[in-house]
Amino acid sequence: MRTLTLLGLLALPACWGSLPDARTGSALPLWDATSAVAVGDAVYVRLTAGGQLARVTRDGAEILDFGAGRVDRFQPSPDGQTLVAFVRYTSCDAPDPREIRGVKTVEDCPIDYREVRTEVATVTGATVDRRIPVSSHYNAATFSGDGRWAIAWLDANQGIDLSGGGVVDLTSVLVLDLAREGVEAATPVSAGFSAENVLFTDDGSRAIVLSKDSVAVLDLTGDEPTRGTTFRLTLDADQRVTPVGVRLTQDGRYALITAQGQDDLYALRLDNPSLNLITLSGTPAAMGTIADLTPDDEVADDASVLVFDRQERFDVVRHDDFGVETFDLDEPMNQVVSDGRSAVLWSTAGFKDVYTYDGDSDVVVEYRLENPALQLQIAPGGDFAVALTRPEGGSAVGSEGLYDRSPGLEILEIGAGRGRGGARLLEGAGLGMAFSPSDTRLDLLVLQQGQDYLYQLDLLTEQETVLDLVAPPVQIGALPNGGFWITHDAALGLVSFYDPADERLVETGGFAVAGWLDGTPLADAEESP
Repeated sequence: MRTLTLLGLLALPACWGSLPDARTGSALPLWDATSAVAVGDAVYVRLTAGGQLARVTRDGAEILDFGAGRVDRFQPSPDGQTLVAFVRYTSCDAPDPREIRGVKTVEDCPIDYREVRTEVATVTGATVDRRIPVSSHYNAATFSGDGRWAIAWLDANQGIDLSGGGVVDLTSVLVLDLAREGVEAATPVSAGFSAENVLFTDDGSRAIVLSKDSVAVLDLTGDEPTRGTTFRLTLDADQRVTPVGVRLTQDGRYALITAQGQDDLYALRLDNPSLNLITLSGTPAAMGTIADLTPDDEVADDASVLVFDRQERFDVVRHDDFGVETFDLDEPMNQVVSDGRSAVLWSTAGFKDVYTYDGDSDVVVEYRLENPALQLQIAPGGDFAVALTRPEGGSAVGSEGLYDRSPGLEILEIGAGRGRGGARLLEGAGLGMAFSPSDTRLDLLVLQQGQDYLYQLDLLTEQETVLDLVAPPVQIGALPNGGFWITHDAALGLVSFYDPADERLVETGGFAVAGWLDGTPLADAEESP
């Protein structure tokens, strides 16, 4: 493990988006600035050329030690305390060892002699804690809220990796106990053909696996994970039911599932297995969940809010009796965001209406944006909805509008906030936003495509700040322990850290040079499971 300090990044040619590969002479990007994730006070980024993982903080950067392993994918657990990485090890084995004498890299090993092994590794800070062997074809993972369990599954939309050989089992998922290590931590469980989605109950005692035409409930409370009830979504062999969305009710008793091209909502009772079919106003485009609160703020029940692409209405399904109530709109909405108490309905299809629905009062309030929204989020506290907008008439980020060439930031006061909201005109289409609440402030940070500055707005006081950035921004996010991080379009790696409390912007860069390798190292047997 090495600790790198900020290199002379600004002294290097700004046009370098990659460095030449020593073997082929072709240009390879050294790192991926678009898929960074934050855990604790650090940002983790993948070094693309070398397949390594870098942990970047405002104090410097470290390259995590996976030996000769290449990190293919990584993601944080929901509790924000652990990072989980899919790591690939390639060794070279020939019938006659003389054929591969002196071979030290994967590229030098003949394809027929390459053997691939894959593991899931957990990372805390800069330490690789646990290593669990998995088949190479597993390419997705879902985690329980407490980070104890993970389920690895094959997402066919990402393609199937056959490099590890063997038979690909499309009927099983792999349940991983992240408190253990080695082969004992992984248990294959039959859960239906070709998994589509996975989620956990809040207490982590059960997992729900959606597959083609069926839903399986896995019990995680015993000595080993087992499959409990399996629900068939259709009994007709000629009918296909493809689940596209799933939510759990707040009490964990029901899984609510929408299906492709169907006007029905499947309500699966998990504690006393049964299946209800609820007729909706149309085929849902999106679904959100809100809590229906009593006056003393004790949770009495919750409900689902569903919107439809081509219908000027939305449905509310109460979870106590699964009654459906329909509300009319002026424009169709295809997105729902919720902060738990209320839902905000909006559209990515060029419409400028935004609606809020309050689960307590059943009141629908209509708002109007000046430009169509690209993104919309509810600020912490639920008093504001913030939209990044595009020019009216433009169809995508960066497109030139036909009528209105003033994209920007629009703020809707949807609660009891003290700010006035309104629109802010920014240069370039919105690229991303993040929030940082404190006792006295509610800071919003916004990046715009192609603009080398960071726009900061305190939603409570409307105080604005503009900070210059040293390189074009790519991605922004909030750190779990406060503050913000930004990745940049910089060849050798650059991440900025910003704390609104002291208005200090710190850059850490140069770490991507560690990914410039002369070939991919081969793994020895003892380096991987």
